[in-house]
Amino acid sequence: MGAAFITATFPGSLSEQKVSDKVALLVECCERRDAYSGDWNVVQPRCSFPNGRNVLKDSNAAHDFLADHAVKWEGAQAVRYRATVTKLMEVPTFGGEEADHFMINRREVLKVQFGQFRHGTCRDYKVIPCDLLTKEEAEKAERLYRAVSEAQAADAELFHKWRPDRPPQEESRKIWDAQMAAQKEWDDYAKELRKKVYKTRKTRSIKWMVGAWASE
Repeated sequence: MGAAFITATFPGSLSEQKVSDKVALLVECCERRDAYSGDWNVVQPRCSFPNGRNVLKDSNAAHDFLADHAVKWEGAQAVRYRATVTKLMEVPTFGGEEADHFMINRREVLKVQFGQFRHGTCRDYKVIPCDLLTKEEAEKAERLYRAVSEAQAADAELFHKWRPDRPPQEESRKIWDAQMAAQKEWDDYAKELRKKVYKTRKTRSIKWMVGAWASE
């Protein structure tokens, strides 16, 4: 029978008794929802603290310590570690609406609402710049974005023409080069804007990491 190493984290402010209670609750919840093997439902609902109140340097050290010390198919073990959390200084908004997780992960500086696509491109769309941009930055960003969109549309129109109707190769190359130039100009400017929009700060805190070997 194999085993999977599983972990969970809790605030470092909790007492050892509270952590033990959390582990027991975690096991109970997994048992109630008929979790698969290799989850907390196959772990004994108890917790030990092999490192006492000592604090390990980071999450990697905590994970390695627990993986080395935890006993297979027994209760969980917990250690404290120093956690570093990176957060946005300000969540960007677009037209007064907060960016969703997808936009934040992509580090978007423009919110684009598309209409109907044709040939893989869309000429019918609305651009909403991030509210953190100045008027000049927003106007330039929209202008460069639209230039890319128009260049992509021109290339798509060319691609979907019948071969006999296509212009000479030199003309096709000019259209392609124009698209690449527009894309580079937009990418370079968007990179500058992301530094302004997605400023972050790091905070340090103490956390508990709980680990156990669960049978599979």
